[in-house]
Amino acid sequence: MLLLAATYPVATFATQIWPELPGALAVAALLVLVAGHRGGRWLGLVIAVGAAAIKTRLGLLTFPIAAVAWLRRGRVRGLVMLGAATAAGLGIGWLTMGHPFGPYRRLHHLIPDDPGLVVRALGGLAFDPAGGLAFTAPLLLAALAGVAALWRRGGPGERALLVGGALTLAALLHSSEWYGGGAPPARYLVPMLPAFALAGTMLLIRPLPWRRLVLVLLPPSVIAWWVLITRPHFSVNPGDGGYWLADALSRRFAADGRALFPSFLVPNTATWIVPAAMVVIVLLAVWLAARSTSASAIMRRSWIALWLVAAAGLVLTLGLRFDSVVEVETPQVRKSGGSPIPPAGTVSRFSHRRAWRLDPGNRVTVPLHLRSGTEVVLDGWLMGTARHRGWVEVQWDEGDTAVIPWRGEGATERVLLPPPPGPGHHRLSITLRSPPHGAAALDRLVLNSGEEPPN
Repeated sequence: MLLLAATYPVATFATQIWPELPGALAVAALLVLVAGHRGGRWLGLVIAVGAAAIKTRLGLLTFPIAAVAWLRRGRVRGLVMLGAATAAGLGIGWLTMGHPFGPYRRLHHLIPDDPGLVVRALGGLAFDPAGGLAFTAPLLLAALAGVAALWRRGGPGERALLVGGALTLAALLHSSEWYGGGAPPARYLVPMLPAFALAGTMLLIRPLPWRRLVLVLLPPSVIAWWVLITRPHFSVNPGDGGYWLADALSRRFAADGRALFPSFLVPNTATWIVPAAMVVIVLLAVWLAARSTSASAIMRRSWIALWLVAAAGLVLTLGLRFDSVVEVETPQVRKSGGSPIPPAGTVSRFSHRRAWRLDPGNRVTVPLHLRSGTEVVLDGWLMGTARHRGWVEVQWDEGDTAVIPWRGEGATERVLLPPPPGPGHHRLSITLRSPPHGAAALDRLVLNSGEEPPN
């Protein structure tokens, strides 16, 4: 219980207005009622209907548990009562929202039709820093190793909870907002908190040689808990592939920190490499702990040192990594005027074309780490009078300013910029000049070795 209270998500959701924590409390109450001698049949139905009235998807967790108490007293009677309670919960949704699933979603929408989206949803719920568990609640992710034991050793209520959890997860696989929208990480998984706690308990009570390695996950868990409590705005998922730690590193070290963190909203190379590396490291640690008690003891005693080494390696990689594509709206780019496209707060920003708008006189300064012979191409598009009479002023570091005409009406206009002074770290300043009512949307800088820039 102390671990639950001192780590994400309990404290975060207890201080914000979301229906997921009441859903977790309803699940816990139902488990207690079902485990009792009297079963709490009527109270269980009331709790299940109330949870579904708050949010229809909470019924996927609560109704299977409530059904356990009724099915003990007779299958026919139990099914009738469960059907009536389900109808009541759906009816409340119709009365309050016009449809139990809300104004935009219908039953056939719950069937996934894009295998790629299914993979991104599952991977994101596990490994996305801003929308999943691994970077904010790694203890919950580790608790999944005890699900099989919970199914074997748990009672009917616990099995019904796992069935409800599977239904909840399946209901997310069709949606591009599997991450919960502009919400704290893994919002839709929070009602399953009792399942995570019980599965984690199964690991603690078994004499597994690697179970004490879970201590290694305490530092990131406590840090994430503290950051999201003291800076609640960091818990809001911007929906553009950003993550508070990656963005802070980008600003501090003037480098693209997002490239080192996996995003399942805006996929990059790290989306596949980082989760694979994490899985390999975990399996290797478990294998070493199972084969050697001394190796297990060394890893347990060195958990702080391990994280310090990992942090140092992250910063070192950030400084040594060469840029290949730099999105202009990312945090390491210094903006002197302008505004994001689409505007901040837009729902599902990842589904829109993103850029940074410059009006006449606005400037961006982009830090770059370049290889020898790098060619720099600016991608973007023009608006208003800039389409017919626009130009950009380009300056490398503190050198001379070059004036480059930029005109066109295409959806994407590409401008070859002056070559950099040489390899290494540089700063590129771009200023828009145009008649009044002109503007430019800077999408990205493509850095290559002279080849045609990729589409």
